[in-house]
Amino acid sequence: MSTSACTPFTTPNVPIRLNESSLRLLYQGSGRYVYSIRQLRAEVGVVASPCSPGIGHRWMIIYSSSCPTTTGISTDTVNALANVLNNVYPEVVVKRNDVYIDVIGMMSGICDASNTKTIGMMFAALNYAGNTTCYKHIHPDEGNVYDFTYWTRPDTHPGNAVASAGGRLSPIAKWADYNNTFTIPFPSWHTMDRWENNKGKFELIGRFSDDLNFMDLPSMLRTQAVANLFSPKSSITQAVVVCGSQGEVANNSSIPNVFSFANGTSSAAYIHYMCRIFEHIFLTNFFHISGPFYLGRAL
Repeated sequence: MSTSACTPFTTPNVPIRLNESSLRLLYQGSGRYVYSIRQLRAEVGVVASPCSPGIGHRWMIIYSSSCPTTTGISTDTVNALANVLNNVYPEVVVKRNDVYIDVIGMMSGICDASNTKTIGMMFAALNYAGNTTCYKHIHPDEGNVYDFTYWTRPDTHPGNAVASAGGRLSPIAKWADYNNTFTIPFPSWHTMDRWENNKGKFELIGRFSDDLNFMDLPSMLRTQAVANLFSPKSSITQAVVVCGSQGEVANNSSIPNVFSFANGTSSAAYIHYMCRIFEHIFLTNFFHISGPFYLGRAL
């Protein structure tokens, strides 16, 4: 038995703010295309009114001297939304950073959800610190940071094959490989269902400007090379497999240390399916496995 078999798995305690600089480091350390998505449109029929009860919605803080307020919206509705954004109602969950405010839930009857002008609206109001702030209602995924690597492959994004045939760069990979930028705009000529139908293929990391820890990153980004870029003295300690299986090969240190469930479908759905499979195997084979095992651990 290896002496490191019982070594606890450890990762460096390194804070990371999701901004342009950190996304660049993630790309440099992993070779993966990590971008913040921008210019998703808050359209009627795609995004719900921020007055809709029980539906999460996102706002952007606009740092500008001007704030063109959307007309045709009642004062009661504007005041209600301002109170929500300032976390006045304990029933409503508010998650904010210095760019985005996410709101989960809305008390029914406070503002007019039937007014479609509230979708994508802008207004100015006093914030919790007493300063006038401009708020804009946006698409709930606007500013999210995803691992878009899946869409850089030749057989995934339809534009990759077209670009390759024309001697051009991949429309997804080019932003990092050529432009050295890590915010990617959603094309204005694409309908929004294009995003809704494909976003489940990308692993969500957080919102732009969110503060995370290295250990919060997906496994494909949580590598020693990435850790070194954020903290040169950091190290990742991991245990080894004690009981081998037939046909097992040596460890490959270039592969991340935690198995990822992400694939071409929704990660959550895939985990659900795998849990059902493991549950079936356990219930039907637990008492028939040869050898003294308990919950997968050799005794």
